[in-house]
Amino acid sequence: GVAQELRASGLVGDRRVMLSTYHNSFDAQHAITWMVRSGRAPNRSAACDTGALLVGAGIVRAADGSCEFRDGPALMRFCDEESGEGPSVASLLAGTAGTVRARIGRHAG
Repeated sequence: GVAQELRASGLVGDRRVMLSTYHNSFDAQHAITWMVRSGRAPNRSAACDTGALLVGAGIVRAADGSCEFRDGPALMRFCDEESGEGPSVASLLAGTAGTVRARIGRHAG
């Protein structure tokens, strides 16, 4: 299917955004271009619809957690390959708690 072909297309790889690395991810805009050029969709709108079906089926999702596959710069990743990439909520909270403790320590002295 399209998901397996997309994985094999050469578009899927590691992407670095800010301080996080997203493994096995791809840019939605490039995937749409690939679907049209490779004949998997007749036009960009149909390719975007195909991407939305992949999201709806739980095969891919936006790296930012949104549920949208759009024709634009949007980092997408395969849902079955999300084992620990990017920051976890726990690590973000732990980092915030450390920052708060450091600020309190500076003002307590």
